[in-house]
Amino acid sequence: MKGSSGQYTKTALPLIEEGDIFKIIIQYEDIDKQSLGQDLNKKTLYVNIIQKLKTQPLSRKEIASLFGQSKVSGHLNRTLSTLLTDQLIELTIENVPHHPSQKFKITEKGKMFIKLLNEQ
Repeated sequence: MKGSSGQYTKTALPLIEEGDIFKIIIQYEDIDKQSLGQDLNKKTLYVNIIQKLKTQPLSRKEIASLFGQSKVSGHLNRTLSTLLTDQLIELTIENVPHHPSQKFKITEKGKMFIKLLNEQ
């Protein structure tokens, strides 16, 4: 069970106080806010792709190469699809999704997402 500002510690047993009313007190430790912030800032492929597209449009293969992959992985394809669905990136050639020269570029919404992420 989680408290409003911490976590339940399984090592401490709940305390029961009886009086006019009875209370159950569950002890918990304060959450380490610094480590929580670090968890939030862990870079995922989702965020890394958007950050790579800040400077210039890139193809699937170029994105894969930037992450040290020799070919486009299924995970990369799924992440690109999610970014497209979330409207954080868009295609450079809108009407021809499988065009050989197709690239991805960041949208205004994507730029705003990165700006908000950097403010954390």
